[in-house]
Amino acid sequence: MGLPSTDWLVRPVAPIDEATASAVLAARFGVRGTVRDLGSQQDRNYRVRGAAGEYVLKVANPATGTAELRAQCDAVEHLAAALPGLRLPRAIPGADGDVVQPFPLDGAELSCRLLHFVPGEPIMDSRYLAPAVVARLGALAGQIAAALADFTAPDCDRFRPWDLRNALDVVEALAPHWPDRARADRVLSAARTAYALVEPHAKDLPVQFVHGDITDNNVVCETSKDGRRMPVGVIDFGDLGTGWTVAELAVTCTSVLHHHGAGPASVLPAVRAFDAVRPLSDSETAALWPLVVLRAAVMVVSGQYDVLQDPDNGYASAALDREWAMFESAVSVPAQVMTAQLREALGRPLPQVAVVPAHRMLAGPARRHFRRSTSRRRADDLHTGRWLE
Repeated sequence: MGLPSTDWLVRPVAPIDEATASAVLAARFGVRGTVRDLGSQQDRNYRVRGAAGEYVLKVANPATGTAELRAQCDAVEHLAAALPGLRLPRAIPGADGDVVQPFPLDGAELSCRLLHFVPGEPIMDSRYLAPAVVARLGALAGQIAAALADFTAPDCDRFRPWDLRNALDVVEALAPHWPDRARADRVLSAARTAYALVEPHAKDLPVQFVHGDITDNNVVCETSKDGRRMPVGVIDFGDLGTGWTVAELAVTCTSVLHHHGAGPASVLPAVRAFDAVRPLSDSETAALWPLVVLRAAVMVVSGQYDVLQDPDNGYASAALDREWAMFESAVSVPAQVMTAQLREALGRPLPQVAVVPAHRMLAGPARRHFRRSTSRRRADDLHTGRWLE
């Protein structure tokens, strides 16, 4: 590993007032309407209500090149063909036919796109996520991973901080900026431990284009008959790029952990649903929970860094407690324990453990192999003795 430079430590786009955004919208896309700032961590997003419909004007961070922006639009079109029932933010070409439109601002040239607004309700602020909703998140991640497996585009040549292959580099670079040294050291230690668990499997983890951010704040939902909000669409392709396929699931699982009553076991419906669509290998299963820890660690240090760089960014500030809750949950159980639970949930045989008898008078072979019990008894059953019944 090792960072090629620190150029990826980009500052957010300077604030753009709504009047300027409206002028860009009219000049580049011929669209007029009311414009409202939606907030973002490093880009600028505006919801547009026009006579012909609703849109989102996205002003990209200068660190994101034109080729990357076009690749994001191409990936959306690829998914629209593969998953016709999925709601997606399809791009609208500008006056010259290009989906990426440049415009000058304060001596710099920025790029923007106009996307169809994806209707639906969010679930990020839902206190509790039912297992069926979590399963739907996992299935969606699996469907998108499977559909993107044959997607091709020029991959960006810049360091991508949200690519989990770079996670430890990101944490090591950003943790020293965090004034809370105790938390920074804790996150750094957890990231190093998690990366050490991923490293032996890295060569066996498939790589492809991934969305990279299929999370509770990037899906839109419809309310089902039982009153639950079920994901029906995906937005924000800003983290699209090549990466480990299993990282798609790790990112989704991490987003579940901050919800009310959620713990590590709460992600199991998502894991089973993903595996049903796009089967996980043994190496991917072994790497999954350490990658959840790495994702949470990257979110925590990145969020803190963003707020330090842009104290007035309410969007980034509002996420800090949520990001810390994800990290706390991710490290609350040893990764090896979670991996065993994941294997059991997927119906995979658990590794045999060789045990040498403690007393030479014990009969039998020198080694005995034990498997974890498949009993469904709960811990309170064991505690109260109901397992004897």
